[in-house]
Amino acid sequence: MHSSERRRWTVRDDLAALYVHRFGHARVAASLAELAAWLGIELGSFRMRVGNFKALSGHGGLGNAARQSREVFARYGQLSEAELRALAFPDSGKRRPPDIPGDSIAGPATPDRAPSCSLFVTGEAGMTDEPILAREAELRLAMLSGDVAALDGLIDDALVFTGPDGAVVGKADDLEAHRSGRVRMTTVEPGERRLVHLAPGVVMVVVRVELAGTFDGAAFQGPYRYTRIWAERPDGWRIVGGHVSAIAV
Repeated sequence: MHSSERRRWTVRDDLAALYVHRFGHARVAASLAELAAWLGIELGSFRMRVGNFKALSGHGGLGNAARQSREVFARYGQLSEAELRALAFPDSGKRRPPDIPGDSIAGPATPDRAPSCSLFVTGEAGMTDEPILAREAELRLAMLSGDVAALDGLIDDALVFTGPDGAVVGKADDLEAHRSGRVRMTTVEPGERRLVHLAPGVVMVVVRVELAGTFDGAAFQGPYRYTRIWAERPDGWRIVGGHVSAIAV
């Protein structure tokens, strides 16, 4: 890549570097050179970015990590392997990956890049699960930050959701609860998760989550079980139904 062709590092580039730092590259079945080519960046530049995250995690590496890398590390550094892999290496063979929250910190958008190699993801999640895992990761971040705009893009207008008290709410109710501060999440840590493909474009997720926060000013904390139904719409996957209940301990 000549200097005249240099471009800004995107958040997705940093997510890929963060993933390699934390989990290596064996689970995406690609070498570092192949990953760099897929991203459309130089191998040396990619290695340097991985070194940035090594330094940020306190294990040596470079000492001048870019502001964007620091922000990505702070925001996405605690995601699970499956969640981070879904964001960093979405299925490039079907459609353009969904935009990632925070992409604007990388500056002006760069032109879409056609991947120069296919990534065959291995491990606990199949290739067709990756878009859902990416949306689940985005949902977790939106819940923690109370990002109503992000939640609006993740929840379908036809949502029917049953809360732990048995009350049935819709999208407007859910968004207002976060907008008003009636619901505030301080911990959302997913554990065991099952994905069931019910039909083309319809996926059920059942996940155990450790939650902490406040509801109507009262604190809550403990394990909960979510069931979410995701449906693929023209603008991406959205939650159309679900349920949450406390797990007895």
